[in-house]
Amino acid sequence: MQNADLLEFFDAVEELSYSKVERIVPDDYLSDKTPGLEGRSFGLIIPQTPETVGQVIRLANLHGVPLVVRGAGTGKSGGAVPLDGDVVLSLELLNRIHEVDVANCMVSVESGVILSDLKRSVAEAGLWYPPDPASETTCSIGGNVAVNAGGPSCLKYGVTGDYVVGLKGFFPTGESFSLGGKLRKNVAGFDLIKLLVGSEGVLGVITEITLRLVSPSSASQDVLYMADTMDEAMTIVQSVCTRYQPVLAEYWTKECVDSVFNCKGKNVSIPQTPVYVVFRFEGDHHNAVLDQINRLVSTEGVVDKWKTDLDWDVLWDCRKNISPALTELGGMKRSEDVTVPPASIGEMMLFLGHLNDQSPLKIIGYGHLGDGNIHVNVLKMDLPDSEWESVSMDVMSQVVNEAIRLGGTITGEHGVGVSKKRFMSTQFDEKTLGLMRAIKHAFDPNRILGRGKIL
Repeated sequence: MQNADLLEFFDAVEELSYSKVERIVPDDYLSDKTPGLEGRSFGLIIPQTPETVGQVIRLANLHGVPLVVRGAGTGKSGGAVPLDGDVVLSLELLNRIHEVDVANCMVSVESGVILSDLKRSVAEAGLWYPPDPASETTCSIGGNVAVNAGGPSCLKYGVTGDYVVGLKGFFPTGESFSLGGKLRKNVAGFDLIKLLVGSEGVLGVITEITLRLVSPSSASQDVLYMADTMDEAMTIVQSVCTRYQPVLAEYWTKECVDSVFNCKGKNVSIPQTPVYVVFRFEGDHHNAVLDQINRLVSTEGVVDKWKTDLDWDVLWDCRKNISPALTELGGMKRSEDVTVPPASIGEMMLFLGHLNDQSPLKIIGYGHLGDGNIHVNVLKMDLPDSEWESVSMDVMSQVVNEAIRLGGTITGEHGVGVSKKRFMSTQFDEKTLGLMRAIKHAFDPNRILGRGKIL
């Protein structure tokens, strides 16, 4: 890309109505929530209407200017980070909720709508949108669709893509698309909706989303099981999940809790246990469920390890702050959200324990025990800066290889982006990667969107 092309591009964009243009990009737009990753950009464009998005993309093709699409910047794989000067196309002002359609149990929203605002709007209409990533007060629904975000409740209710029934936006060449709609069934042709969901902004720019909604869940109860060991936690989780259907089954360790409270500079009184396992049961029969579970588990004293009368706001706030607290604890951190088949979680956790014993780094896993999605954190601690890159990369390669060996995947909900693309050849053979590259070329022959991402 020549400087003249870039100048002509920005001159043309500045003549468009309904867009903001910054040629000096604020630092906040050069990174996301991926630790240690920052890019550089020649400019920032913030369209105010979907139509303006299409105009910008067409101008980018005309002048050969690469774009990186940005939602709220809460991603953890570098998907929104501009590489080599890519111009940032932010969808933050596409933040309108067009319609909550009670008759069809659907909602139509623009991509920049913050997830918690969407959930609140549909709740006011007596409906419910279940996906619940931890960043729901700051992440955008467009970003959720881009990475097919999950969350604790996906154990029972599924991930973002399970609710997407319609998409509008623009292909990388600038032509508009309108796929699906308020439909419960739609099997005509290839499923381009499923292809775009989780494509991380490299196959198109999504400006409007139609989501199916469900009836609000019945009364629920969160329950803490205080386990002494990871093996005990696994026994409980398998006993529960193979016989009942909890909404979620989360776990974290005392080390995680201590790091959060140390980070916040305070100590909140919550039960102390080596391993925290939290379930959520729906309905008003959770006591009967616990009685049945206790009869299935032979551990002595197991009844005394169940806790329901807790300050759950404190406990869940602790869970949501584990990742930044571990970053502060370790000084530097790498993290991967590998996923393995649920029955292989115990084996994966055993591997992480052995790896932690052998490594100069601290390795801490926590996350979604019920669905096999483990957030593996590698902390630098006292390792010399000169060794951090090579040692941490070696550890993460071992983690990923073990997950793949167990039939798993390199990411369960954060996406590939920049930080995980080096592992794509670990999971996929060259034929499959070749097909992905061919799909990318068919959608984006001019390589306008998301250069250097995923592939």
